[in-house]
Amino acid sequence: GDLAGKYVPENLVEEVNTFNEKIGAIARISGYVVSTWKALKVPWDTAVFTRNIVTNTLMAYLHGVPMWNPTIILKGIYSTIKKDDTYKIFRDNGLLKHTYSQAELENLANLIKDNPENVMQHILNTGIRLFKIPGDFYGYVEDIFKMSIAQYSISKGADVTQAIKFSDKILFDYSSVSKLTGLVRKGPFPLITWSIKVVPRLLETALKYPERYLFILSMIAIANALARQQLGIDKEEEERLKPDYLRGKNTLLIGERDKNNDLNWVDLTHFFFL
Repeated sequence: GDLAGKYVPENLVEEVNTFNEKIGAIARISGYVVSTWKALKVPWDTAVFTRNIVTNTLMAYLHGVPMWNPTIILKGIYSTIKKDDTYKIFRDNGLLKHTYSQAELENLANLIKDNPENVMQHILNTGIRLFKIPGDFYGYVEDIFKMSIAQYSISKGADVTQAIKFSDKILFDYSSVSKLTGLVRKGPFPLITWSIKVVPRLLETALKYPERYLFILSMIAIANALARQQLGIDKEEEERLKPDYLRGKNTLLIGERDKNNDLNWVDLTHFFFL
């Protein structure tokens, strides 16, 4: 180009290099803090943990797994606890390597491995230690759901590879994300992976099997009607009493008032996008 063969003042080169080093250091520190925060935020938060169980169940149902049949989840629980031959086959073929907890632990471990002498290492080590017990339990629940779905898929004629792909499709492979997603979740949207992966799945199900959504919406409408009847209010009054941040959202009305005689709702957008 026009600058070919030209010289750059040495002090300018030093300033540019110093600037790049500082930007790189800030990015690395930000990565350490975000990764540690994510590892602690999810498994230690009981609300997030509970929502995970609900969303796992809903996602399985929306993809045709009849989770209302208790034998499906019980088989997954049995295999995961006993670590029977079925569990070992799926484990050895990678079914349990792609959960949220496993991916975050590996991410923390890789940060330490890549920067063994870094001053932020103690933050990562602390994150791993604090993550370990709740993270293991969170991962245990994920394993049970993935195992249940994979076993159901096998019972419908799939082979091991197909069953694993089906399970990963429903509950996601958190180790496989685009470069853009990887950059974004290290920055302002650290928990965006679930949203990016769930939206295409929900759209696909809505187009192929709209009746599954209609069934859920019908059950929500019936539950809300029964709650209003129990509370002695009509739909217009319910909407009037809703706080602004819940208006326009799909909610589940609780059939009892709280100690302040106020109404309460469950925001269903925390579970899935409707």
